[in-house]
Amino acid sequence: HRALEFVVVADAATPTGVRGQLESVVDETGPALRWVDYREPFNFSEKVNTGVAAGSGDTLLILNDDTELIEPGSVTMMLGLLHSGDSGAPGLGGVGAVGARLLYSDGTLQHGGHVYHGEFMHALLGYPGDHPGPQRMLAVEREVSGVTAAALLTRRDVFEAVGGFPEDLPLHFNDVDFCLKLAAAGYRCVVTPAARLHHFESSTRTAEV
Repeated sequence: HRALEFVVVADAATPTGVRGQLESVVDETGPALRWVDYREPFNFSEKVNTGVAAGSGDTLLILNDDTELIEPGSVTMMLGLLHSGDSGAPGLGGVGAVGARLLYSDGTLQHGGHVYHGEFMHALLGYPGDHPGPQRMLAVEREVSGVTAAALLTRRDVFEAVGGFPEDLPLHFNDVDFCLKLAAAGYRCVVTPAARLHHFESSTRTAEV
């Protein structure tokens, strides 16, 4: 994927030197780096919307700063699913968002898709990271209620059509709102076990709702 850009929405608390480190990596690989200084009180939804507005790509990979790639082909697999089916057209079962299998640092499952059944939960949270799941549901690409924004692939036109992320939800459930809006617009959310990342959840923020 040669037409790449990295958009970094950096907090005031971003450690000194991070920008220089990122610039040195990007210089080696060739993509553009867009640095956005964010000085408001922490609002994940606003940061996502700000980053999308600052970028120019037609495909968006929303990625937390506490994630780490495990499987090198993850983005390729996610792209294939995003652009599968009815060209992503709403109302025709097109794919609006793709998520990945996310593992905690101890190798257990953090995310295998969302389940919405009165509460908003991660499917099979805490399962062994290589477990196939009941009826092998963790071993196949499948439709889910939603996917976490820690690693979420979508299209710009879809993102803009549903209004992006809800800025009145600054910390939690903003990805739930986004995925529910996708469903209301006729899109599907899918997750693939072939895309794997570590997610060191809440390693930079307090884990509270």
